[in-house]
Order: sequence, then C-alpha cells, then structure tokens
Amino acid sequence: MQNTWIKYSGLAMQFVAFLLAGYWVGGYAAEQLGWNKGSGQVVGMLFFLITGMVKIIRDLLRDSS
Repeated sequence: MQNTWIKYSGLAMQFVAFLLAGYWVGGYAAEQLGWNKGSGQVVGMLFFLITGMVKIIRDLLRDSS
C-alpha cells in the first residue's frame, strides 16, 4: 500500500513540474516572440500538459505489464 501511494504521488509531482515548466517556458517564448504573455503561457502549458500526460501514461503502462 505504501509503495503505490509513493508511486502515484511521484507521478503527480512530475505532472505539476511539467505544468510549471510549460508556464515558465511559454511566458519566456511569448516575450521573445512579441506575443501576449498570457497566450504564450497557455500554449506552453498545453504543450507540456500533453507531453506530461504521454510520459505518465507510458510509465503506467510499462509498470502494469
């Protein structure tokens, strides 16, 4: 029981890290490209959200087999 709790909380922390990285990278890219900063942050978070979900799903599928 304890190992599954640690495993899933670790996956949640990775997901949060992906979202925060997307927020920061999107804001930085928006400044460099001359976009609205909020729009860049949303685009960055969506990109990192998708890549984070792919990584987490692959990890879960690898561990379940």
